[in-house]
Order: sequence, then C-alpha cells, then structure tokens
Amino acid sequence: MKKILLIIILLVSISVCFAQQVISSAGVTQQAGEYELSWTIGETAIESISNETTILTQGFHQSKITVTAINDLLLSGLELKVYPNPTTEFVHIQMSSTDKPVNYALYDFAGKLLQKAAITSTETQLNLHDYTNGTYLLRMTYDEKQPLQTFKIVKR
Repeated sequence: MKKILLIIILLVSISVCFAQQVISSAGVTQQAGEYELSWTIGETAIESISNETTILTQGFHQSKITVTAINDLLLSGLELKVYPNPTTEFVHIQMSSTDKPVNYALYDFAGKLLQKAAITSTETQLNLHDYTNGTYLLRMTYDEKQPLQTFKIVKR
C-alpha cells in the first residue's frame, strides 16, 4: 500500500512540474476582427519566424524589451509615440495634438542629418526605404530649438 501511494505521489508531482503555467506581472488580450493577440510579460521566447516585412514570435513573449525613447518627454501636455520599432520601411510619429510647433530630424549613427521637417498633423510617416539597415536617431524638437525627446530607430 505504501508503494502504491508513493508511486501516485511521484506521478502527481512529476505532472505538476511539467504543467504549463504562466506567472507574469502583466498581460493583455486584444481582438480586431478575426485576429486575436494575447501577450504576457516575463516569459522567454521559444521560436521566431520572420520574412521581409514581419516578425512573429510564437509560444511565449520575448523577454528582451526594446526601449526606443532615449530620454523623457520634456514638454508637458504632449504625447509622442514612434512605431513600429524595429522597422523595415516606414516609421510613424503619432502626437496627441498639433497645437505646438514640433519638428523632427533623423540622423544616422555617425551624426549625419538625413531628414528634417515640421510636423503638421497628428500622424506623420517617415520613409526609411532608401536607408541601409542599422540604427538611427530621431530627434524631436519644440519650436526648432528646445529638445523634446530622442528615439533610437532600428531598421532591419
């Protein structure tokens, strides 16, 4: 009887060890039409598949987080988002409003100015198609002088 009880306890403990559980600090599920995306933070990636325009990591969320903003936003009342990053062709700059005169300047990592313009709408698209793969700096300024925020952009 003791041997059977010991075997049952051993089998239950082994099955618990191999059970798939997620213990994470955050997570969300988003749905758009027929597509659903669920993610959590704190797990490791088990497989990545990519082609020229898309990267898909399946299984678990990647543990490496890419932070693109190099410094904090220096103007209150304004929200800036730069996405997707990394990118293959286009980068979108999204602002909460266009009430303030905001400009952008795109530099390569050697400091050479590649693009510079004023932002006139809440959604601006930068075309990086003609640039080589690498790291770029996107510097956002207020009134062409006061620095707002700098982003590190990775083109693949």
